[in-house]
Amino acid sequence: MKQRVIHNYQAKGTFAHQRGLSLVELMVSLVVGLILIYGVIEIYVNSKGTYRVNEEMARMQESARFAFDLMVPTVRQAGYTGCVAMNNGAPRDIRKTPKDDFTLTTVLGGHEATSATAWSPALGFVGVEGYTDVISVQSTVSCGANLTGNLTNFKANVQISATNTCDFAKNDDILISDCSSAELFRATNVSKGGAKVTIAHAKSVTGNTENFFETLFGEDAELLKPTSTTYYIGTGASGVPALFSRNNLAASTAELVEGIEGMQILYGVDTDTAADGVVDRYVKANEIPVSGHNWDRVISVRISLLMRSINPVSTKSGSYTFQDVPSAHGYGPDRYIRQEYTHTVQLRNRGLLP
Repeated sequence: MKQRVIHNYQAKGTFAHQRGLSLVELMVSLVVGLILIYGVIEIYVNSKGTYRVNEEMARMQESARFAFDLMVPTVRQAGYTGCVAMNNGAPRDIRKTPKDDFTLTTVLGGHEATSATAWSPALGFVGVEGYTDVISVQSTVSCGANLTGNLTNFKANVQISATNTCDFAKNDDILISDCSSAELFRATNVSKGGAKVTIAHAKSVTGNTENFFETLFGEDAELLKPTSTTYYIGTGASGVPALFSRNNLAASTAELVEGIEGMQILYGVDTDTAADGVVDRYVKANEIPVSGHNWDRVISVRISLLMRSINPVSTKSGSYTFQDVPSAHGYGPDRYIRQEYTHTVQLRNRGLLP
């Protein structure tokens, strides 16, 4: 019997041939792609612009905080004379031709900007930005210099422990103070030996008008270093407006914080006939004396800073008006952003008046 052989044949597959895109399809694809790319670029640009604005705002806030951290403690300590309150009277001063007048009416002072080139009262130095106020503060700094024993007589040399950070030298101005009195003198000689430092206060042409203290200071007395500091707005090393401090005793300046374009200051004055330690009016520096009262009645200071971004941002800002600065001087319009910050400082040595 013959086997039947069945052969299976697989049909060959057929392939569709690619014909390509039409011109219309290509144009539509390009348009859709361009729209998507534009959207991505727009999102990126907006995000980058927002990031730059936020970064500059954060930097302005941090710079303002840092500026107040530097200024406020100094202003708050105006007239500090150690344990004794200056409100009871200014320190007795025996220095010959002192560089500063450490009195109730001079430990705090200001200069109101009246134009782009003038201040009232007039400034004694240059480099201040127009229409920005200036404030000066006199105080003392403690450096751990306590007497090692009681003075034996009114003209005795002062002896302090060698364990202090004062580093007193010949011709330094020094304030000696206890809880009842204070006196300013000039060191005519400083000798260091062993555990003590001896400071003389002789009468001389460049030293003191006399060599007598009015008080026999004891071990509770302290020696402090007088300071005189002025804060103002100038042009920084990078060309950006900045806050500066000036050491009036050494006639030296230092740039503190950049990005500060304006400073306006008001002074809180107790104008009551009988002082009660409460602010009655805030006035400008050139309005003091006010109601017959001078700088010794200023018990608080209101400092306003106009911060400006260091770098320009992508969008153009409008004109910015800063308090009573004339609009003609104005700030902007430009690509910088600005923000105003204000801090009111209570003077610790003026809050409780006699």
